[in-house]
Amino acid sequence: MKKLILFLVLTMSCFAIKAQTLYTAFIDFEHDHSLIKIDTSQPNNIWQIGRPSKVIFNSAYSLPNAIVTDTLHYYPANNKSSFRIDVVPTPVGCWGIGYLGFNHKYDTRPNQDGGYVEIKYEGDTNWTNIIFDTDPQMGIFPSNFYSATDTITGGIPAFNGSSNGWQGASFQWTWFLGVKSFLHDTLSIRFTFKSDSNQSNNEGWMIDDIYILINQCSGGIESYESSKLLSAVVPNPVCSDSYIEIQNYHNQPFDIVIYNEMGTKIQETDNVVQNKYLIRNSDFRNGLYFYQILNDGKELSNGKFVVED
Repeated sequence: MKKLILFLVLTMSCFAIKAQTLYTAFIDFEHDHSLIKIDTSQPNNIWQIGRPSKVIFNSAYSLPNAIVTDTLHYYPANNKSSFRIDVVPTPVGCWGIGYLGFNHKYDTRPNQDGGYVEIKYEGDTNWTNIIFDTDPQMGIFPSNFYSATDTITGGIPAFNGSSNGWQGASFQWTWFLGVKSFLHDTLSIRFTFKSDSNQSNNEGWMIDDIYILINQCSGGIESYESSKLLSAVVPNPVCSDSYIEIQNYHNQPFDIVIYNEMGTKIQETDNVVQNKYLIRNSDFRNGLYFYQILNDGKELSNGKFVVED
């Protein structure tokens, strides 16, 4: 069974189109990670892909590899290190959704050092912190993400302090009729770690299972509506109670089936229509689980979650 972080499948109404396809990229660092471009123009770039071997960063989310600000050592002072992912073009002509999700750990000096995500559309000169990509015609939906007040040295919004274990984070955009130039060009997503002049004994930032989804539409006169669902387990890992959050825009009924790591069915609930499905930590042993969201036996979405004490 595929190991996908917060595996998402899109649901949106799309008007004035003939067809819709999906651009997806899943990077687990065990297989092909050619989409990852570590910035070699930064002479002291500390991002490494490999098996983490630190005290806190002691294993990847999906074994054995992750991308880490050095797999062995603490991060240095006065460091700025980046890697980016370039996304394939999305044609102009209809509503669309962009989605970025990943699992990560971070261990930094609070409010001083940290990691942040930036984006740049084709033709733009500067990178923009993802939380400020706020075109008035675009909806933005962060989950477990930093806010404008979560800043590090220089006033940069960023993940900082301690994540207290693995956390899932995601960010979703909505575009309309070519509001952004990238709808016919390229979008780049950049992950940057930055430290100030004070040396610390902290481990930095570790990221695994990066998932990107963008819907694509082409011109026409027919209307189209996807039957797929967008879903994610929040928070993940499940340490007390969590929810499978489901963007069930059209209130369609579905069934939820949960399996353990061996593929044995653990739980099944039929005729669900709500947008949240409760996962109780006490109902499961510690370990990895997978879920499917089904309608008449057809899969609408799936994903995984980890249960921990």
